[in-house]
Amino acid sequence: GNLSAEETRLMQRGDDLGMVSLPGVEKGDTALKMMEQSLKYNPMKGPVIREAGKRNQQALNKQAAKAIGLGDDVSKVDAQALGKASDAIDKGYRGVESQIGKIEFDDAVLDSLSEWESRNMKTILPNRDSMNVVDSLIDNLDKTDSLSGKQVMQYRSRIGKQARKAWKDGDELQGEALDELVEIMDETVARQVSGDVGQEWATLGRKWKALKSLETGKGVDEISGDVNPLTVANNLKRMDKGGYQRGRNRSDFYDAVRYAKMNRDIVGQSGTNVNMASQLPQSQIMQSVMELTSEPMGRGLLNSMMNPGAKNAGRLGGATGRGLIPLTDEQNMRGLLNE
Repeated sequence: GNLSAEETRLMQRGDDLGMVSLPGVEKGDTALKMMEQSLKYNPMKGPVIREAGKRNQQALNKQAAKAIGLGDDVSKVDAQALGKASDAIDKGYRGVESQIGKIEFDDAVLDSLSEWESRNMKTILPNRDSMNVVDSLIDNLDKTDSLSGKQVMQYRSRIGKQARKAWKDGDELQGEALDELVEIMDETVARQVSGDVGQEWATLGRKWKALKSLETGKGVDEISGDVNPLTVANNLKRMDKGGYQRGRNRSDFYDAVRYAKMNRDIVGQSGTNVNMASQLPQSQIMQSVMELTSEPMGRGLLNSMMNPGAKNAGRLGGATGRGLIPLTDEQNMRGLLNE
């Protein structure tokens, strides 16, 4: 078909995570995707398309909530949920602080810090609070090549606080620079702790990274609690290039973001998609709609929306939808387009 190996893998992962695709994505068919999105705004048939988006959004929200430590039952990542997760992660870091011994900053780490300083000091310089904590860290490491676990956690907390403030203030360059500094420190600790402490540190690191991907640049709407897959994907690409962009991390959260991104609207939320679809040849439009409503996915969704009381009506696709909505003749197709 027209799908890449990664897209094919994600289709299966989406099924595992309770997410759904319309035929346009399943087939890799651009024209069909355009038609599906034009139908999204049809007052009669739009619920079919919107239901798929709603279910994907809920599944993505749940995976995001799990990734930041909120459990399996949270389906909205709103401000309260973000605050609860942040408090729990901070508490977790305080809990391991006393179990971390001396952390050595070897030449390789010091070189990384020096390179970071040369790239980012102009960005940090205008902010006195950020500059003070960075200067303090660098001065300390000039005197000694090690820090206690307590010192590491104090610096990590102070730098993280300034990073959050920078992002909140819209200073992306400073936010990225300070996040990178935290990451250097975290990786340094990770290489020197093992056993239960090492596992807890790694778990906290994954939760922290997931939380940062949501909090940064409107990755989540703190009012509705809905995750924005495009923003979170960009954040993960920046924060964890190896894990996200190069595919080394195939966790449920990362794959849910990838799947939701793959199933995003082909164009934005304006009426542009409707106009683009209307410019297609009528024969191509008819074929696209017939494919949409003849696929198991389309039939299952149509059945669940138009026959809500039917047995198994809530299921998407599969045998339960087969033949229940007989939209197969040209007259019905034209009605679907014109309503």
